[in-house]
Amino acid sequence: MNKKEWTPTIQNKKAELPPIPSLGDEVLVDIRISSKDVKRQFEYLIGKHPRFMVKQAKYEDVLKPELIIIEPDYDHYSTFSYINSVRTHDTGPEIFLTAFQPDMNFMVEALRAGVRELFLQPIQDQEVWDALDRCAARLHARNNSSDKKMGKENH
Repeated sequence: MNKKEWTPTIQNKKAELPPIPSLGDEVLVDIRISSKDVKRQFEYLIGKHPRFMVKQAKYEDVLKPELIIIEPDYDHYSTFSYINSVRTHDTGPEIFLTAFQPDMNFMVEALRAGVRELFLQPIQDQEVWDALDRCAARLHARNNSSDKKMGKENH
């Protein structure tokens, strides 16, 4: 049997697949924010942090984020339904929310859904950086814990 190298194709034509970046210790972040200025500010802040990388659209179905930052829809039900769908178990991504003027019911529902951080708009840079540091520490501890459960040692 001849060994043949696999060639990606789209509709029987040779295609180029986007290279998947090596994340190493970086945390992949999916930003789901509709306000352009707020989204741009989060992209800037995440880009400046040495442990985080913004997920590019071309990797939508390839790479799973470890952090999702969401700006809720007008219909909070759809936002919390989405959060519950991705937070089905302890190893799901961390969730951060940002909102302009959340009411008390919204904040209680966010806590119930497992949201780790809530940023009031306008966004304060230092508050985001501090939250990213806390997130990185939690993810590092979680990853070390799962490595130990699987019998791996980190040296």
